[in-house]
Amino acid sequence: MIFLSLFFVPSLILGTIINVPNDYTSIQQAINSALDFDTVLVEPNRYYENIRFFGKKITVASNFLTTGDNSYISSTIIDGSNPYHPDTASCVRFIDHEDTNSVLCGFTLTGGTGTVWPDVHSGGILFREGGGIFIDSASPVIKANLIVNNNVQVSSGLHSAGGGGIRIADASPRITSNVIMLNYGRYGAGVSEFYSHSVIRNNLIMLNEGGDDYGGSGIWVWGAVDDTALIENNTIVNNVSIQRGGGVRVYGSVAVLKNCVVWGNMSYSGGNPNIYLTAGGRVAVDYCCVENGYAGTGNIGSDPCFADTNKHLSVSSPCVDSGDPTSPSDPEDSLNPGYALYPSMGLLRTDMGAYGGPERIDFPDITSYVGVEDNAGGVIGYGKNMFSIFRIGEGFRVFFQMESPKVVDLKIYESNGSLREILLENEMITGERSLEFRFENFPHGIYFFVMQAGEMIQSRKVSVLW
Repeated sequence: MIFLSLFFVPSLILGTIINVPNDYTSIQQAINSALDFDTVLVEPNRYYENIRFFGKKITVASNFLTTGDNSYISSTIIDGSNPYHPDTASCVRFIDHEDTNSVLCGFTLTGGTGTVWPDVHSGGILFREGGGIFIDSASPVIKANLIVNNNVQVSSGLHSAGGGGIRIADASPRITSNVIMLNYGRYGAGVSEFYSHSVIRNNLIMLNEGGDDYGGSGIWVWGAVDDTALIENNTIVNNVSIQRGGGVRVYGSVAVLKNCVVWGNMSYSGGNPNIYLTAGGRVAVDYCCVENGYAGTGNIGSDPCFADTNKHLSVSSPCVDSGDPTSPSDPEDSLNPGYALYPSMGLLRTDMGAYGGPERIDFPDITSYVGVEDNAGGVIGYGKNMFSIFRIGEGFRVFFQMESPKVVDLKIYESNGSLREILLENEMITGERSLEFRFENFPHGIYFFVMQAGEMIQSRKVSVLW
């Protein structure tokens, strides 16, 4: 163990630095040995763990914390797919009244299948929640993580399953500068916020799916009239829900959206697919880019003009320099005074979306999670979602819709680009369609569903684990 100043964080950390794996071979062992204000610093590797903070005021981080190098986010992985018990299968749990001195920073969290927990607001009914992170009656800081491919499912004795990426209940955490994507839950597939007062800021929340029971596949907010979620400078795009509210759904609670981009989300049950209110839910939306527009000060409905898969803004984006003029400015480029430091764009007025304001970071490249190699059918054109995939038992259901008649191909490719299966070929389709598919004869691995409709190509990545 050594003592060290951490120059990347805003304040000096005075405790002991505990190194994994040099001092302890597992992250949980290091946490167990830590005292308040220590830092557990984790070297790149894949750690098959389901960790718990036990109320300690500690920072658990990858080397991103000390270097600012976002490659450490991708290469330092907490994989929750091998839990000690299937009912405590979240990658990370905060269930011991942690406060803002408990920090999780700079990891990929994947493979989590959630924790079974009673709902104290509904007589103790059991739910499975929080595939990536489970937060109950705690207020930690969750910063600069990639929360991807976590999946919470209903099993016998459970009412439902939600919060595929992050579950928050009776809590006030700060969820800042994370990528939350490709998670599944029957509500709140990306983020589930329940009777809480969260700050959700500078996150990229995309391609989360589910919403079978209560909708809200991007962010789901449920609570009382005095519960408020601050949702600021987020990019919430291409999330898909069976029930209403593909992007954001608010039940009986209050959400404040400011400086956000909410675009390309889908709902198969009608209503506004980007922002949907129910049961007295209220929302204040200002200085946001919302597809088809939204009432409020400073809102726009123009195409955000994303530059790449990571949803950076292009130089021509109407979201550049269009955030609330009273919000903190984008960081300044010291080599170009008066102009924003990349990944912010334009001048110093905050941009809309995940890359605006002082807490934004440049995320690691996520193309490998959502893209397809050229020999597997072409690079994706990410616009409006044409299709989505939902897990059903040991198979998948594929939903898709064509707004006008199109010849459709739907094929499955292996990760090396080899064609594995043709589901549809040269079929003329109009309107909605669904089909089911089982992987009984497929070996363990990664597969890509690739759909071509006219000139447009999109794909979805599926992991086969059985």
